[in-house]
Amino acid sequence: METDTTTRESRRRLLIRSVTGVASALATTACAVHEQSGSVRSGGDGESEPGGGGSDAAGGSLPIQASLELSAVLTGLHSVADDPVQRVLNEPLAGDYWRQLFSAFPEELPRLIAAYRRVNPEGKNEPLGDALLQRLQGTREFEKHRFVARQIVNIWYLSQFNSDERPAKSEVVDGGRFERGLVWTLIKAHPVGFTTQPYGHWTTAPRAG
Repeated sequence: METDTTTRESRRRLLIRSVTGVASALATTACAVHEQSGSVRSGGDGESEPGGGGSDAAGGSLPIQASLELSAVLTGLHSVADDPVQRVLNEPLAGDYWRQLFSAFPEELPRLIAAYRRVNPEGKNEPLGDALLQRLQGTREFEKHRFVARQIVNIWYLSQFNSDERPAKSEVVDGGRFERGLVWTLIKAHPVGFTTQPYGHWTTAPRAG
């Protein structure tokens, strides 16, 4: 019981540091963004073909299943990978996100994937949960590339991430899927300024129930 509490607290601290880091970066670059549109780099074009998220910029193949599982373990929202319907819906998004992360962290990201596969080999089908997260956190790769792990959390929750651990060299990369951020599910709210309803829908009261 104590281990579960410690792991949950560890994930909570990881998320808090991630959100705080992004907020800080946004605050320092906000003025520059308004003055020069290139200050915040867009990592996506707004479209993603279903099933087309399986290749990286170098033409190789991204391990979509492993990336989904690692993302689920780090974020704590396991349905991203272990729910069949959610997995199908999230595969194109995962491919899009991981291409962007790979372009920023071409050496670190594969090492994190390799560390994850060591603690949870393919085919083992271990339940995604706190025990798996704790073992991953104990690997040398996770300790060395903790910053990159935080950016995985950032892009799934906020659809953006910091490109470099050094503030002077870092920029906030827009993941291009603001409305798909897991943060909205977490806080039980809709994306600010975004709706799938037609223009003027706010003039009609919602139906009861």
